[in-house]
Amino acid sequence: MKTVVKIFLNNSGKILVDVGDEIEKGGAVSIIGEESNEVEINLSEILKVKTGDIFKFLKKRPTEKVSEGELLAEKKSLVTLLSVRSPISGNIKEVDLKKGTVTIIKEGKQTIKVTVPVKGRVKSIEKNLLELEIKGERISALKGKGESQVAKLMRIPDEKSSFFDFGIEVENRLVLIKKVTAELMAKLDTLDALGVITLGADEEGNFPCLVISDDSYKELAKADGKSVWLRPAEKEVIILED
Repeated sequence: MKTVVKIFLNNSGKILVDVGDEIEKGGAVSIIGEESNEVEINLSEILKVKTGDIFKFLKKRPTEKVSEGELLAEKKSLVTLLSVRSPISGNIKEVDLKKGTVTIIKEGKQTIKVTVPVKGRVKSIEKNLLELEIKGERISALKGKGESQVAKLMRIPDEKSSFFDFGIEVENRLVLIKKVTAELMAKLDTLDALGVITLGADEEGNFPCLVISDDSYKELAKADGKSVWLRPAEKEVIILED
């Protein structure tokens, strides 16, 4: 079964894919911020010196901060003065004596890549919305909280759903359980479960949680052991096809 899911994007992000593109699991679809955080300056070429000699003319050392327009290197002679000023504010990452270059990392610039955790095909793209066609079945939920997760689904039967009935077997699993208390949710979090899907939950904490109907519970119970994509913000879970 094919399902179309909506991936909401930041308005300021740069979209990296086109309609019809096949996206692999973990593939990037958008990038927020500048793609390159570094600037490399060829001091050897500018100062007209050997690559190994640039250190003599540096006014700053590796790891030191430098402001935009600040003097970075200077070479004086009787008739000339060659100076190099930093084009950006940041930190000096590296002085490469083989290449004769200085590398500066931009200050306060971070790049965030928006990735998708499943394989799919780009169906449509708008300014802040991407539709991805994937192989799987959508199960709608009543409400959700926490971050999106992809993992194997593990159903905990009613007769084994008390505080002392389960342990490390829930690690890295999305747990399907009829009723979960705040204490049970805290234990699941401590045991490194990745989230919970339930008919009812206490409204505490930020542990990923999806509240579903009885009919949805019955459908998900059939998917025990399969990979699912928990999407609390979208109030849905996708049963993925292998």
